[in-house]
Amino acid sequence: MDEPGPVRRSGATWCLLALTAVLTALPVASAVQSLLRVAGVLDVDREAAFRNGLSAVGLSAVGLFGDERGLRIAEGFAAGVTVPVSLTALAVLYGLVTRREWAREAALGVFGLVGAGLLVLSLAGATADPPGHNAGWGVLGSLLVLGVAALAVSPPVRRDWERKQIERQVAERAAATAARRARQQQSRSS
Repeated sequence: MDEPGPVRRSGATWCLLALTAVLTALPVASAVQSLLRVAGVLDVDREAAFRNGLSAVGLSAVGLFGDERGLRIAEGFAAGVTVPVSLTALAVLYGLVTRREWAREAALGVFGLVGAGLLVLSLAGATADPPGHNAGWGVLGSLLVLGVAALAVSPPVRRDWERKQIERQVAERAAATAARRARQQQSRSS
């Protein structure tokens, strides 16, 4: 009997992996940048911070300290958000790449909830008077994040996971049978 080859991934699964990797790279890059700014390795650009609408906490800190220390505090708050998001996204990406049983549900939960939250906030910014500076990009980004959740539950991805689970079960049974035969062979020779 021929040994079955490894289960191939469908195009939907490859799309899911690529989109998840891109969307994971964004918070990871932001987290690394914030951590480097907090640590003083990277300089903070005061004009760019104000131009990009630094958070009220950061502006208050700048007002209190009157120097770049306030901007570093704001970067610390940003890191407090982006580091956990990055670690979660990396864990989900790892699970998707290795086709862990929990990964599809994790992608649905994490990217579905984050995407829905981003969509609500982006739509609020887009409909505000005046509209938010980057609200359109926010809507587009939230739709891409929701796309990961949709792909995670799509039929082709579900079939890939089911085939992989069957492959694991077959391999476990084969290993158990081989171990049982080895024990029987050893007991016969004793």
